[in-house]
Amino acid sequence: MDSEFDLAVWDLDSDGVAVPAGAVQGYAADWPHWLGWQATEMGLTCPCRSDLRPQAPDDFRRAFRVPGGGLGWPLRLLCEGCRWDLADPASADSR
Repeated sequence: MDSEFDLAVWDLDSDGVAVPAGAVQGYAADWPHWLGWQATEMGLTCPCRSDLRPQAPDDFRRAFRVPGGGLGWPLRLLCEGCRWDLADPASADSR
């Protein structure tokens, strides 16, 4: 995750702590210029329609991978709220 053009992807560990799960390389460079439908096609929006792309240099949004999913194509990511909705109820207490 050393390039400013990579998207850091997160996951929840067994204790419910957000941890880096890897990166999707080379996507961020053109994100601000993509239209909403293009971002959706590329998997950069959550099923709840939240845009996972940073909107400003100081905007921090976490993109989480779908539980049990990888970082392959098609890219399937979730916003932090939707990822927590899928979390094991036992880990919800540690938030």
